[in-house]
Amino acid sequence: MKSLKLIPLVLVVMATALFAQTDSTSKQAGPKQQAKLSVKKGQTFYYSVGSVVEVDSEQIQMETTTTTTFSAKVLEVTKDGGANFLVTCHTIKGALESPLMGEFEFDSSSDEEDENPMSAMLTKGLMALAGKTATVTVDSLGRATKTVKAEEASNTPAGGLMGLTGTSASFDSIFTPVLKAMPKGGVSVGASWKSDSKAGGNEGTPVEFSQKGKVTLASATLKDLVYKATAKPEMSGEVSDEEAGVEAGVEVQGGKVSITSTIDRKTGLQKALKQTIDMDMFIDSPMGEMEMTFITKNEMKQVKSLNLPKKSGTTDGGTTDGGTTDGGKKPATDQPKKKKL
Repeated sequence: MKSLKLIPLVLVVMATALFAQTDSTSKQAGPKQQAKLSVKKGQTFYYSVGSVVEVDSEQIQMETTTTTTFSAKVLEVTKDGGANFLVTCHTIKGALESPLMGEFEFDSSSDEEDENPMSAMLTKGLMALAGKTATVTVDSLGRATKTVKAEEASNTPAGGLMGLTGTSASFDSIFTPVLKAMPKGGVSVGASWKSDSKAGGNEGTPVEFSQKGKVTLASATLKDLVYKATAKPEMSGEVSDEEAGVEAGVEVQGGKVSITSTIDRKTGLQKALKQTIDMDMFIDSPMGEMEMTFITKNEMKQVKSLNLPKKSGTTDGGTTDGGTTDGGKKPATDQPKKKKL
């Protein structure tokens, strides 16, 4: 079972990388475009994130589907045009399918106890972020610049991030990571800039993860701005978990990251995100060598309400300020359909 614990350790490292600032690489043509944050204190926004993660190797085949819901409440609007948000992860539900472990479902809003020790351990980790909060500082362009966790969620079982790479890596993932490098003054349609980034591993996990690619403003309307990003992931180093007794060398031998981000001009916030990560990885551990294909597809949508279970006791399941109700309908992003391995 130690081989299973290697996967979430790898995902933890991969989840830290975002697009970092470099210079614009293309000539400007036409009017420059740039969204501006426009929110009010007390306003609350709601998000639903669907994720499908596939892991395929000779030793392990696994697929995890999840749907995670978030709310982001404006605590204050800052003098520089930014804002501080209280971000809450409300619910996490989904399913895991593997020839080795079988198939089981999980739902953070359910009171039912899992009698299977293995699935109980994994689902506890998968749902560890449910109910956790963080304060996220967003600048005048709608970009998350600082995240402070109000409730620590890092000390979770090794499976804590398995299958949740694009949704639970950090609470600022619902904002605009693709615009971290936005050139000052904005860009015109068709313009692009480098998106090279590099992230070091945590203490005890000296893995370096980097992405080399570009971001392009694909289209601009009076309502939305749409950005597309592509990058080549690179990773090498060692991952370890002393408590779980897991240690391995990891190297990415090829792959691609692609993102489409839609920004709402009215609020300056990201309202939709589609992300695909497809990587070939090599893992060398005391249990042997492993070649693995890792594919994750994430889709985030801003929704009108979350329709939260009554047991949650929260009042943040309504509509955004100035918005309209959706009659208690389910969020726009439903749980992704599972595929057979």
